[in-house]
Amino acid sequence: MKMRRTIFRKIMTVLGISILGGCALFQPREYGTMPLGKGSLKEVGINPEIFKQSEAIIQEAVDKKATPGAALLVGKDNKIVYERAFANRRLRPFIEPMTSDTIFDLASCSKILGTSAMTMLLIQDGKLKLETKVADILPQFAQNEKGDVTVWNLLTHTSGLPAYCEWKEAEKIRGDKTQDDALIDYIASLKKRYTTGEFYLYSCLNFLTLARVNETVAGESMHSFLKRRIWDPLGMNSSGYLLTPEQLKRTATTAEGDSTVVGLVHDPLAHYHKATERHCPGNAGLFMSSGDMAIMAQLILNGGMYNGVRIYKPETVDLWTRPHMRQPEYDAKKPDHKGDLSSRALGWITYQDKPYVNKKAPDGSFIGHTGWTGTYIWIDKNSKTFLIFNTNCVHANPDPQIHPYRKRITEVLLKSINQYR
Repeated sequence: MKMRRTIFRKIMTVLGISILGGCALFQPREYGTMPLGKGSLKEVGINPEIFKQSEAIIQEAVDKKATPGAALLVGKDNKIVYERAFANRRLRPFIEPMTSDTIFDLASCSKILGTSAMTMLLIQDGKLKLETKVADILPQFAQNEKGDVTVWNLLTHTSGLPAYCEWKEAEKIRGDKTQDDALIDYIASLKKRYTTGEFYLYSCLNFLTLARVNETVAGESMHSFLKRRIWDPLGMNSSGYLLTPEQLKRTATTAEGDSTVVGLVHDPLAHYHKATERHCPGNAGLFMSSGDMAIMAQLILNGGMYNGVRIYKPETVDLWTRPHMRQPEYDAKKPDHKGDLSSRALGWITYQDKPYVNKKAPDGSFIGHTGWTGTYIWIDKNSKTFLIFNTNCVHANPDPQIHPYRKRITEVLLKSINQYR
């Protein structure tokens, strides 16, 4: 009798495992296990009129010499539904057509796709915390009452640091230091413009400092870390602070004149800092194609997974992209004035107003960032849609005139999403 019961239990155990295994075979695949594919407008619920209107807007920008050309990419529901290159990426000293695989100097889009992307992995790894004091990592930063500034303050632009500085001031104190060390030490010596946390002031100095925090904690450069942890695992072969000869061949120029040199960052502070195998600038300096930016956008929409590879935990993505603060903008002319409120996630802009949002979506659904050179990424977490609109507008005009066109294309896209119509 006892032997029969033992045999019966073994049979039921085997059957149970088989049933569970069978169920597993019919489970839907986890969202994010497939790479970005091509999709039709009908299946993702976007009105095709968007593309006629967007193409007309971009043609106007080219005709009015706001940009030499552009690359536009739209994705939804893990599919690319539109991808096209317009006009040229070079006008002088010869014409070079824009291509969909063109690599762009991301300028300030580097802040979120490079610097904060690394910060969030270090937080996920338990090597860094939002409340970590910057001076605990970079002791020189404690000067001039900045000992209270945290990683969170750097990410949300509430540190009190000035918006920018002159690289020539860092050069004056350089001595036998490298340029990157001289710049970081100079930033660390600056006085705060306002009490930490009291205001918001968008500052390149926050992210130059944050990059050095990242690299000190990780023990390697941002280029090395991001290549190892994100770019290589996800097949992003058009990203880097240090570009290969092959990548340089398809990099858009940001030179104002006839220079044929590409791959040198346009931003003056990042240019002075330079990207090396040891240190990379955090405010700018990352180069990336629209396709690789699309992978980063889809990675976020998938909750940290892409093509079967998990980079971030879902809770890390939520922490990274949800609104963290609404603070009045600091105005040096009215230092005590608490006026317009700005909203930020951890590096990301959290859009609050039209044309970047639709009020049918929950607050905090729309995030993105822009770059001075003419780059732009916009993500709608609610409808699972993203827009990449890249230009190298500074080649046509050193004073960028592309921003109105970004707004118009975003507005057209939002109006074309069936979910919001």
